[in-house]
Amino acid sequence: MVTPFWLPWAGLSTKAANLSTSFVKRPSGLHCPSLGMGTAVFRDGNSDGTLARGVQAAIQHGFRLFDTAQNYGSEPALGEGIRQSGIDRSELFLSAKVDLNSVEDPTERVARQLESTLRNLGTGYVDSVVVHWPICLDNPAADHQSVRKATWEALEQLVRDRKVRHIGVSNFTCELLDELLGYAAVRPSINQVEFSPVVYQQDIQSFCQGHGISLMGYSPFGMCWLALYRAAQSGVEHGVTNLLEHPTVAQVARSHNRSPA
Repeated sequence: MVTPFWLPWAGLSTKAANLSTSFVKRPSGLHCPSLGMGTAVFRDGNSDGTLARGVQAAIQHGFRLFDTAQNYGSEPALGEGIRQSGIDRSELFLSAKVDLNSVEDPTERVARQLESTLRNLGTGYVDSVVVHWPICLDNPAADHQSVRKATWEALEQLVRDRKVRHIGVSNFTCELLDELLGYAAVRPSINQVEFSPVVYQQDIQSFCQGHGISLMGYSPFGMCWLALYRAAQSGVEHGVTNLLEHPTVAQVARSHNRSPA
């Protein structure tokens, strides 16, 4: 199983192969495919080789955009799958994440997390790094705003050091994006949010389009993992959904003699 994510303005009539292989220049300056493979479901890493084999199969079928995070536990297996595929690094778009913490110095944390990600993936740079959540999940009472700002400044330095090509955020509301734009020397290229027919966050989509930020939608099947496991801290207002079990999807699938997927 793969967890895809997508850029919502991708033409629905375009073949999936083109969406996953063709690099498209976005208004934000982001240059990446419109369809990619996420790795959040592989939380046991690569104990049985499933993810590495899945990555090889995805590359074989045209996927070039891969998303990961350290707390997924999937970085080493993603790197292994890429190495085993034999594909040239320049043909891929690799997206990683950093998270906020109320104890560790943000500058040191960002640098430490990125170096670990680079080692795990076996690469000298990543195409994008996003701030995973706008809050410190270890401490709901933390000064989240100051940690966000210091973390962003650390990410900007990584762009200057050419270890990261694009920086962005994830799960940021319009208000949080407005806050970020107020101090960002390097503007965010991406806001990665849950986006699907049942979680259609049009306000965030409109804000991003109006400010030259690429909206990258995750969980297009409707399942938000953090909302499922840590609903109180996720900041996601929408309930957990699953389009594969949605009555309308099931009815359409039956009428065409197809599975909901």
